[in-house]
Amino acid sequence: MKPIERLRAAVNFEDYDRPPFADNEWNEVLGDMVPLLSGCAPRADGRYSDAERARAVQASMDMAPWSHIFDHPRYPVLGSIPPSREGVRYSDDDGFGWVIHGFSEWVERRPFGDLPGLLAFLARKAAGWRSETPALPADFVARLAYARRMLGDVAIALPYMGLGLDDLYRLAGWDLLAQAVTEEPGAVADYLDALAQRSAGLVHLYAEHLPASACPVALIYSDIAGNTGLLLSPRFLRQALKPAIRRLTTAYHQHGIKVVYHSEGDLRRFVDDLVEAGVDGINPLSYSEHMDPVEIRRLYPRLILWGGINERTALTSGTPDAVRQEVRRVVMGVGRGLILGSTGGVHPACPAENCVAMVAGLRDNVI
Repeated sequence: MKPIERLRAAVNFEDYDRPPFADNEWNEVLGDMVPLLSGCAPRADGRYSDAERARAVQASMDMAPWSHIFDHPRYPVLGSIPPSREGVRYSDDDGFGWVIHGFSEWVERRPFGDLPGLLAFLARKAAGWRSETPALPADFVARLAYARRMLGDVAIALPYMGLGLDDLYRLAGWDLLAQAVTEEPGAVADYLDALAQRSAGLVHLYAEHLPASACPVALIYSDIAGNTGLLLSPRFLRQALKPAIRRLTTAYHQHGIKVVYHSEGDLRRFVDDLVEAGVDGINPLSYSEHMDPVEIRRLYPRLILWGGINERTALTSGTPDAVRQEVRRVVMGVGRGLILGSTGGVHPACPAENCVAMVAGLRDNVI
């Protein structure tokens, strides 16, 4: 089967020769994997050509995320590989001061310091989004054409759409956000709804170039949980986040595109709400966060499950054989409706050999 055929089979719960493989991002590990997957000679600096990086993706993924192809801040599939930005400080158009350290980026200066200031910021951003006419990036069509030439049969994922709630964890800080959630939840809900309205407009534009025939599934995201459960109350999430999710799922469904919701952590108390909001699947499904894909499949036999191979345990400290066994466990335990991948993305603590074993587990005699 071709990649697009596997994806269609997965999202429609039909038979496939194997589950499709797709992952959210591979960071610099892709550089370590290029010679293992593409057959080129290894280079100490990791600066492989577009063709070499593209061959590695063709040898591993059925679907590649748009953000991973060109705009990944550390190691994109295509285009120039950016230099390290260790310790870089900058200010954005909203007046936030940011600092970059290693793999993290955080706010060190805010344009407000109290709840009225945060509420004014939320209202200003919401008004701006509501008055904005959505438009695709000027170079999107040209970039898409180049990516299709380079990646061949690999499906290109629709750009992932963030719902904006987890952005507020950093932008507002937890103390101010907790005040807003408690005292002015409607202001947060309006902010999220305005962003979802803007994003829904973009969905319609992107779907003209990446229709369901080219990419039958989309990912939307907002991290709302940790290892022990939800970070915010179900009541607040139902008031503020659930309508925004519904706005996006409705837009995608108008184009025949299924929607998978991404959040790290233990989502079990909110999965039913996600389904009610129109979500067709969930990602990334980590058993170390009480989201074992085999158990979730038992509870939700018609949810698309995307992910499942634990990047905290199997991919970091396991052996290649152990990774293959975990692939087998997930594939056999989930059955139809699976898109295999890591639980949140491959990171530098994951040995390249284990990442290759994750892919090989789908392609050799283990399955």
